[in-house]
Amino acid sequence: ARSWEQMPPILDNPLFFHSAQGILFLTGAWFLCKAFPTTAFRKPLLLLLNLLFLLSFSAYVPLVVLGLALCSFLLANAVSRYRNAAFVALGAALLFATSQLLNQPMSGRGIFVTPGGAVGNHLSFSFLAFSLISTFISVHRRELEPPSLLNHALLASFFPTAVSGPILDGKNFLQQLDSPYEAPNPREVVDRFTLGLLKKTVIADRLGLLYHDIFQAYQSGGSRLGFLLFYIYAFEVYFDFSGYTDMAVSAARIAGFRVRDRKSTRLNSSHSQQSRMPSSALKKK
Repeated sequence: ARSWEQMPPILDNPLFFHSAQGILFLTGAWFLCKAFPTTAFRKPLLLLLNLLFLLSFSAYVPLVVLGLALCSFLLANAVSRYRNAAFVALGAALLFATSQLLNQPMSGRGIFVTPGGAVGNHLSFSFLAFSLISTFISVHRRELEPPSLLNHALLASFFPTAVSGPILDGKNFLQQLDSPYEAPNPREVVDRFTLGLLKKTVIADRLGLLYHDIFQAYQSGGSRLGFLLFYIYAFEVYFDFSGYTDMAVSAARIAGFRVRDRKSTRLNSSHSQQSRMPSSALKKK
């Protein structure tokens, strides 16, 4: 009998956004979101897209993600009922510990196995946990009513941020979820997605290959190459996360959501500061 750890994915390769399958998936998602923009179709369509994306990694991944969503749903309702900070601390610790367990390898193979390796190496369960934690913190602060189980499931399984973030603000996401579909600017989406794709495939992946080659030489006795390895790896990690964040933000816009990242947060902060300045100060500028 095949163990649950060895359950194969539905597709030959996961739907990474920088792959041909991933780009085809995003194109289809954009078409479907534009074809069914009404609020009645928005949640079922988003749930379908999320499940298809997660199933490309492993047949059991959606069950684990939905299990985390159920835990968050119960914790949010407990926090709303008792208004006790202990529930918040306990829930945050529970979700974070679970996410770390899912990210750790089991018997050297990983909790889930795909042709590309353990799913914990691909899906960001830590980012997912932080998104869910932010939700019941907002409930504790009375900024948000306890979301339904369906809304928790949509937050936990949101496909644009499932791999490398950015971390979702639960309150912001849930407020947009109950709003009509906001069609994105095609040029804005394509430009940022292309920039992220170039960062990931042209810069980060090439730096990864360079790091591997230099590391082989370093192990063979090239002790002077250590400092070079440090900088190459640092830039590889930066461009990998930066590129995937750009692609994730673009994918979220395709689905009709505005995901907050550091770049957009700085722009919004600058705009809000200018809007609070007196008119005389603005004239001096």
